[in-house]
Amino acid sequence: MKDGGVTHHQYVTELTYLLFLKMAKETGTEKQLPEGYQWDNLIAVENGDRLGFYKDLLAHLAKEGSSLVQQIYSESRTSIQKPRTLSNLIDELVHRLD
Repeated sequence: MKDGGVTHHQYVTELTYLLFLKMAKETGTEKQLPEGYQWDNLIAVENGDRLGFYKDLLAHLAKEGSSLVQQIYSESRTSIQKPRTLSNLIDELVHRLD
């Protein structure tokens, strides 16, 4: 992630946002997330468009979904600037946790 301009602290924050989405899917609690802004929606987006979708997802989840979701994503923003950095992080989560 450092090659992508992301510090260790920022990496942990990004990982938290992404893991929450993935865990919601795995635990059957995705109903707390707005339709279209869930883990499968994020990973379905083409790599080149994923960063833009992710930024929109963070902003949307701060306003929509259950109150818990809104609290988690309140004032969320990404530090990731390169689409490939986000895709690499997501690929790691998909391959290591599935």
